[in-house]
Amino acid sequence: RGIWILDDISALRAFTAEIKKEPVHLFAPRAAHRFRLDSRWDRNREGEAKNAPLGLVVTYWLKDEIKEKPGEAQRPLKLEIFDAQGQLVRTLSSVVKPNRYAPDDADEPEEAAEPELTTEAGINRVQWDLRYEGAKRLQNAKVFPAKPDGGPLVLPGQYTLKLTLEGKTYAATGTVLADPRSPVTPEQLQQNVAFALQARAALDHLHVDVEEVRAIRAQAEDLKGRTDNLPAAKALHEAAEAVARRGEQLERRIYNAQAEVGYDVLAGRDDGGVKLYPQISNLYAEVGGSDRAPTQGQSEQLAENLAELKLVEDQLGALRTEDLARLEEQAKALGLPRVILP
Repeated sequence: RGIWILDDISALRAFTAEIKKEPVHLFAPRAAHRFRLDSRWDRNREGEAKNAPLGLVVTYWLKDEIKEKPGEAQRPLKLEIFDAQGQLVRTLSSVVKPNRYAPDDADEPEEAAEPELTTEAGINRVQWDLRYEGAKRLQNAKVFPAKPDGGPLVLPGQYTLKLTLEGKTYAATGTVLADPRSPVTPEQLQQNVAFALQARAALDHLHVDVEEVRAIRAQAEDLKGRTDNLPAAKALHEAAEAVARRGEQLERRIYNAQAEVGYDVLAGRDDGGVKLYPQISNLYAEVGGSDRAPTQGQSEQLAENLAELKLVEDQLGALRTEDLARLEEQAKALGLPRVILP
């Protein structure tokens, strides 16, 4: 004896003999509420069943299993979600995204990664958590206490779902409903999401900046290393050292580069204080943790952070046009390849 719970069987009700003949079919999803749930220390009590996962249940039919064939290109399955303005909100894929950290990482141990979309023959299901893409995370960098991986919750409204396989796209429309318990006005909710997206964009800018600085430093150090025994390369060595030094200063301004565990960020390791990326990350998570409009203090803090971001990018521009240009001149004089930016 037992109690069985079946969450959302709308796809089974809609399934027909005609759909069974189709190679791919995307079912119209049931509307989902934009809920936020409180967490409790005494959850999972005896005899208690789990709630259905929050979000929009997206169900699709595959007549045949998508298998990788030796010698052929991979055939990924992709689900894209667009808002009413046609802006891409989220992408889910059958391609496994690599983990950022090892299973034994001190702060964020990760299990083996799984694909977001399954590709088995028959009915498949994925849960969209009603969130945008999260911010891009810096590789080999600690962020504490808040992590920017999760995106902001989307606004209530209509969303277009596009499932693509081998160049053919199947579309459906999903509806996100407002939380009827929330005391927040639509205007305040819009301010909340707009603030979070602005902070996410700043984090993504910093991610691109760090990737570029790291590429410049690595190639400058490589040029110096490959010409260590070349007497004519003295000027190049000086230029390479200047580029690497200035690049390191920029990196250390963006994030706590010397932090080995999360608490090192708060402890003031690496020149002291929480740097720009974790500052914005914490602000992003604070505002994204509720539906409220950002406070005056949060708005002022983000404005300060964005002003510092502009200074950082101005310095990166100067690194390109000054120190890096001098290094490339020296490399060209010695017949060496130029520095390639990502």
